[in-house]
Amino acid sequence: MFLGGLKAKSVLRKIKQIAGNRAYKGSKKPIEHVAIIQSVNCAMQEHEIASLAQSLEIPRDKVTVLTYVKKVAKEDKDNEQVFGEAQIGWNGSPKNQVLKSFTQTPFDILISSYGDEDIVAYALTAQSNARFKVGVSNAIEGINDLVIYKKDDQAFQIFIAELIKYLHILKIAS
Repeated sequence: MFLGGLKAKSVLRKIKQIAGNRAYKGSKKPIEHVAIIQSVNCAMQEHEIASLAQSLEIPRDKVTVLTYVKKVAKEDKDNEQVFGEAQIGWNGSPKNQVLKSFTQTPFDILISSYGDEDIVAYALTAQSNARFKVGVSNAIEGINDLVIYKKDDQAFQIFIAELIKYLHILKIAS
C-alpha cells in the first residue's frame, strides 16, 4: 500500500508538470483522427461513438478508444483497448507498446471521459500528443484545452452537440 501511494504521487507530480507546460497550438487542418480515453464507469456505447464520428464527419475506424479499468480482468488481457493501473509505471510512463503508441500518436482531438479519481487515465491524457484535448472533468487543471461538464445521467447527444458547437466557435472544425 505504501509503495502504491508513492507511485500515485509520482504520477500526479508528472501530470502537473506536463499540464503546466501545455499550450494549445491552433491548426487549420481538418479533423481526421479522434481518440477517446474513458473509464469503464463512463464508457460510451458503440452507437454513441459512431454518432460522434458521424458528427465530426470522419469514418468510425478513425476513432481510437481506450478504456481504463483499475485491474484488467483475465478475459480482457488480450484486448488492446483495455488498460489498467499495472500498465502504467512510475511517473505515469506507459509500460506496454499500445499505450506508448497511443501517447505518441498526434490525434486531432482527444476526448477524456472518466472520473476525477482516475489518475492513470489522467496520466495518459496528459502525455498524449493530441492537438486538442476535451474533457468532462477539470479535477487537474491544464490538461484539457476544453472542458464540457457532463452529468452522469446527461444524454451523450447533448455532449456531442456542445462539442461540435465549441469546435466551430474555436474554428477547430469547419
